[in-house]
Amino acid sequence: MMLSEIKSIGVYLLYSPSYNEEYTFFEIVKGMPLDLKDYEVSNFWGVDGGIEIVVNGYCSIHKNTDFHYLVEATNFLIRSLYWLQGKKSDRFDVDDDYPNDVVVRTTGNKLLLLKDINEREISLSFTSLENNDVNARGVRYFENILIAKSDWSAAVKLALSEYFEVLLKVVQNNPNDSTSKTMMNYYNDWRVVA
Repeated sequence: MMLSEIKSIGVYLLYSPSYNEEYTFFEIVKGMPLDLKDYEVSNFWGVDGGIEIVVNGYCSIHKNTDFHYLVEATNFLIRSLYWLQGKKSDRFDVDDDYPNDVVVRTTGNKLLLLKDINEREISLSFTSLENNDVNARGVRYFENILIAKSDWSAAVKLALSEYFEVLLKVVQNNPNDSTSKTMMNYYNDWRVVA
């Protein structure tokens, strides 16, 4: 898909409270409640979830909750902002196999990858790390979809602002929980690039 074909991009963080449920953080901000247990800081910090990427307002090119925890998806998005802004943080790991790119690996041995193309563009790919992985029905692998850096940055900032709005509410309800400090440090790391 060429840059000229992508008129808009949307990034959504997904909350997956149980095996067969998924909600976007946009829905949660608008009033969809978390599971009661996830209002506890330590539970929220370890909640399951993932990421959805939509182009042109209707075409979902990537939807995945195959991460150990939602925070892996948020790390990927935050790291992409640091990378685009030329900033560094010790919190976000650089992948040894892709030191100049931003990657996140799924539990199913798949890779979501951002590469720098030029001053205006990045490319987004989702591939399998298994050489013999068959492109099964419902699995949407893609390579080198060109996205304007400014569009990616704006979409990621919106998705993360929704996530952190919920995170702050959870922390405010549990200010003395030991995990609250970790979550506030994470929030402050995001604010550097927000």
